[in-house]
Amino acid sequence: AVPSFAFAQDVTIHGAQAPTLSPDGKRVAFSWRGDVYIAASTGGTASPLTAHAEFDGNPVFSPDGKWIAFSSNRNGNSDIFIVPSTGGTPRRITKSPASEVPTDWTPDGKSIYFSANRESNVPGIYTVNVDSFKVQRIVEDFKRIGGAAPLAGGKQVVYTRDGFPWTRPRYRGSAASQLWRFDIASKKRTAITSG
Repeated sequence: AVPSFAFAQDVTIHGAQAPTLSPDGKRVAFSWRGDVYIAASTGGTASPLTAHAEFDGNPVFSPDGKWIAFSSNRNGNSDIFIVPSTGGTPRRITKSPASEVPTDWTPDGKSIYFSANRESNVPGIYTVNVDSFKVQRIVEDFKRIGGAAPLAGGKQVVYTRDGFPWTRPRYRGSAASQLWRFDIASKKRTAITSG
C-alpha cells in the first residue's frame, strides 16, 4: 500500500513531487505546493520545512540525515539552499545566475552535487562545499545531464545523459535517458546503459 500524507487539519496531500528518503529510510521529504515538507515514510502528518512565496523543491537528504538541500527561486533563479531536517532557517549555498538543481551529497556530507549550465552554455555537473561555497566542475556535456550521485566512495559519479522531460515518462526512442559513469581521477566517461 502507498502511504498517505496529510497536512494540518487532515488535508490529504495530492500531487507531491520529488520524494526523497532519509538515509535510515524512516522519513521522506518532498515538495508540495511550492514548499518542502517532511513526514514519516510510513505516512501520516507532513510538516513544512520551508514556507516561502516562491518555489522550493528537489529536496535531498545529507548522508547523516541532519540536513536537506533544496532548490529555490526566491532570489530570481534556482539557487541551492540547505535547512536542518528537523526544521529551521534555510541557508543559501549558491549565488549564481544559473539555475541549479541539487541531486545528492558527497559521501562525507561536505558538498552537494548539482546540475546547471553554469560556466558555459553546455550542461554540467558540479559540487558546492556547504561551508566554503567553493564550486567544482565535475563533468560537462553537450547533451542534457543531471541526476548525479556518487559511486565508489565519491571517486566516481553516475548520472543521466539525454532524455525527455517527465511529461514523456515511457519514451523509449533514441533520445531516451541513459546512465553514464564518470571517473573523477581519469576523467573517463563510460555508458552504463544504451537503447
